[in-house]
Amino acid sequence: MQEPLTLSCGHTFCRNCAATSLDRANKKCPTCRSPCHLDARSHPENVLINTLLKTYFAEQHEARLVEAARSREAWQQILPVFFMNVRMLVLLCTDSVFLQSVVFPGGSISLHFFEPRYRLMMRRIMDGNKRFCYLPNFGDYRASVDDVGVIAQVVECEFLYDGRALVHAKIVDRVRVVEQW
Repeated sequence: MQEPLTLSCGHTFCRNCAATSLDRANKKCPTCRSPCHLDARSHPENVLINTLLKTYFAEQHEARLVEAARSREAWQQILPVFFMNVRMLVLLCTDSVFLQSVVFPGGSISLHFFEPRYRLMMRRIMDGNKRFCYLPNFGDYRASVDDVGVIAQVVECEFLYDGRALVHAKIVDRVRVVEQW
């Protein structure tokens, strides 16, 4: 076990395993399925168990450090997605052409999250690394492999009395979707 975390239900997992399972299992403990809304990537580790592991399993603990570091690099690549569907009408001579609204790294966006699923997503984003993927989609609101979007870093977020969120974010990078679930 590397960087052990104890969840609110009392079960303990390594940081990598906890982060992966909580992301893919709708924020539930993999053992007892009780709700768990902590961010495993930034949650403090269980110091007692970590000290015991370093003391009694020093060789195995050191070997797992390299593997854990590789897994942490991949965490920056896993982001929640907000789908944009804004279109602009542009008239060129006698033809009308639809162009998608474009944002580039270095730019910024201001958003108003009012749908329940996005209000929950924004709360989780603010509890985590404050980043999300801003992805164009004009149909089924599903990410597909090879879709291109941008990474938005939240600069400011104001939660209103009814749960809506007013967000100002800076666009920090372009991304291509390689996997979705």
